[in-house]
Amino acid sequence: MLKCRVQAKWSDGLDESLKQLAKGYGAKLAVDGGKENAEKHPEWLRLARNEKWLIGFDAAAFETFLAAHPETLDAPCPQLRALAEGHAESVAKSPQVLSDALFARFGPLRHATMERARKFALMAKRGAKRKGGPGGQPEDEQRKARIEWPEDVAWAAATLAPMGLRPTGEPLVRVPASAALPILEGLGILARMPDLVRLLRDHGLGKVVSGYRHHPKPEVAKVAKDLVISWRAAFKEK
Repeated sequence: MLKCRVQAKWSDGLDESLKQLAKGYGAKLAVDGGKENAEKHPEWLRLARNEKWLIGFDAAAFETFLAAHPETLDAPCPQLRALAEGHAESVAKSPQVLSDALFARFGPLRHATMERARKFALMAKRGAKRKGGPGGQPEDEQRKARIEWPEDVAWAAATLAPMGLRPTGEPLVRVPASAALPILEGLGILARMPDLVRLLRDHGLGKVVSGYRHHPKPEVAKVAKDLVISWRAAFKEK
């Protein structure tokens, strides 16, 4: 169960509106903290108070929410990298500076995203630039994620399976096509990496991608199937 905290100033009908909003995604609204005792407060204080709620998403509800709001899945890669590289000088001395900057800009981020941002900063500090596409021009990460380091692989696995895996090995939540396709396209490079087996094993990426072979969007399912085939072929050559 994923829980999301919502805070807003009290107003007539707000509680019911939030219930309907949560219900639309299949989520559940739970009253939080002092809200259940709100009737004990005088009217003037209730109007000035910030009320708090918790919205609980199970896997199906969260998948529905992501389908409607794919931009909430993760921080946009170009903005994340730009911010991290802007803190290249400070990250080695005080990693917390970058963490604070990321939180201020994007809010809470998954561990894998934080580690990827630190890698951006460290590589920028060393003067290393990420590989680009043909002609040395950077590829559009909205179309194809750049996968070069183990941190990228860990991020890809965590983003494609944001609530972990089922006992069967498939992701509990499969992300929308607009988020899944660029990552799956970027993972094609793994077949050419010498440490392919370790990368897939360490991050559970093989199971995650296999689960996307049954994605409801045929274009996503096809890319996932092609990836699995290419990785199996690479295994035989190693």
